Amino acid sequence: MPRLNAAAGVAASFSPDGRATVTADSGYTISFSNDTSGVLAALGINTFFTGHQASDIAVRTGLTPNNVAAALNNAPGDNGNALRLAALANQPVASLDGLTLADQFNQTVTGVASRSADAKSAQESAGTMVEALSAQRDAISGVSLDEESISLMEYQRAFQGASQYISLVNQLLGELMQMI
Repeated sequence: MPRLNAAAGVAASFSPDGRATVTADSGYTISFSNDTSGVLAALGINTFFTGHQASDIAVRTGLTPNNVAAALNNAPGDNGNALRLAALANQPVASLDGLTLADQFNQTVTGVASRSADAKSAQESAGTMVEALSAQRDAISGVSLDEESISLMEYQRAFQGASQYISLVNQLLGELMQMI
C-alpha cells in the first residue's frame, strides 16, 4: 500500500477484517486499466457481477451507468468501450473454436434441448418395455382375472343346481315318509 499512498490524492489502507480500501481525494478519480494478468477481476475490482456459481450470480450493487467506463478516450460523448462491449456478442472467440458468444449460446441451448428430448424418449421407451414385459409375465403365469371369474361363476351355478337337486330330493323323501 505504500506505493498507492505515495500517489497524490490517493489514500490506501487495510480494514480490520483484511480488506483493502482505496479512496481518492475530492476532485480525483481512481481507475485501473490494462490488466493483462486478470488479477483485478479475481479481486472483484472493475467487475460487473458478484457470486461464484449460477445460484448466486448477480449484477454488482451500486453499478450504474456513471460507474461504467463507456468512453474509450475520456472525450465527452465518447461511447467507444460501450460499443466494443456490445460488439462482443458477434465477434468470434478463439477459445470457443471461432464461434461467437451468441453462436455458442445457441449451440449450448440446442445441445441441452436435444439431450433432454433423448432422455425423455429413452424414459418413454423404457416404460413401454416394462409394460410389454409385465404383459408377457402375466401371460406366462397363466393367471387371468377374467378366466378365473368365469370359472368361479361356473362353480357357483353347479353348486346352485346341486343344492336345488338335494332340496327337491329332501322334499320328496319328506312327502314319501308322510305317506307311509
